[in-house]
Parts: sequence; structure tokens; C-alpha cells
Amino acid sequence: MNKLILILALLLAFPAFSQKKPVVEIEKMVTRPLVEAPLTFLSADEMRGRDTGSHEIDIAANYIASIFQQL
Repeated sequence: MNKLILILALLLAFPAFSQKKPVVEIEKMVTRPLVEAPLTFLSADEMRGRDTGSHEIDIAANYIASIFQQL
């Protein structure tokens, strides 16, 4: 009987020790401005579609490289 009570107590206590919900944690870290800023820069009309071999594609590549270096 004591084993049954111990097992039941452990099963009831187990959810209290579960890890945090990852979606909630990610939503706290990833904000709209954080996502919107690079997309706005790369999709700006001044980037002229970033054609292959253009000066704008070099700007975009350097911008993306700088983001990776920061991370």
C-alpha cells in the first residue's frame, strides 16, 4: 500500500517539475521589431531586387554576414 501511495504522489508531483513551455520562451525572445528590421532593410526599394552581380547584392550579403557575426 505504501508503494502505491508513493507512486501516486510521484505521478502527481511530476508535472510540477516539467520544463518551461518553449513556445512561450521563444515568444519572449523574438519580438516583432527584431524580425521586422532585417526584412524591411532587405526588401526596401533601394535594394533594387538585389540582382546577381549588382552592388545591392553585396550590401545585402554584408548585412546578413554582420547579423551572423553578432550572433
